[in-house]
Amino acid sequence: MIFRSLLVLLLGLTLSAGAWAGGYRVEVVIFAYDPPQTRELLIPTQAPALSPEAVDPGAGDGTFRAVPLSASMSGIADQLRRSHGYRVLATQAWVQPALGPGRARPVHVTGTSTGARLDGTVRLVARRFLHVTTDLIYTPAAQATSESEAAAAPESYRIVGKRRMRLGEIHYLDHPQVGVLVTVERAD
Repeated sequence: MIFRSLLVLLLGLTLSAGAWAGGYRVEVVIFAYDPPQTRELLIPTQAPALSPEAVDPGAGDGTFRAVPLSASMSGIADQLRRSHGYRVLATQAWVQPALGPGRARPVHVTGTSTGARLDGTVRLVARRFLHVTTDLIYTPAAQATSESEAAAAPESYRIVGKRRMRLGEIHYLDHPQVGVLVTVERAD
């Protein structure tokens, strides 16, 4: 009897640590620092092509579904909008299935704010732990000081990040130009 109880307990702990078959609710708030924290170590990049397998949750393909931002993440986005020194570039939430490394698809994220642009992907991979990867291109609003600078194409910066996630916690991915807040919950 004790052996059976111990086995059930261990099995339950193992299943709770791994991928959950019911799917996940992912929420992101992406904001720019205004002014940027630093420009010294930043290398401008050419914007790479968007991954052809990127999913648009608003398209309603059935496996990825757009949902409203939760009250807590919406409150954080509103607080950032009201705060001096931050500009919210994008907020997005979706429900997706629990997919492993070979099947997980990136979700297309895009946004603009007073001339600045953001475009890229966020990908959730379910393994023993959840992992979120970002591949974003941020193009700040042009702040030309002369006519020749105004004619030049604006510089873009690539934000690539990876983070092991815990359910229900807000995770912060930092970059000198952009901050990314991500939270993952089990979908109902």
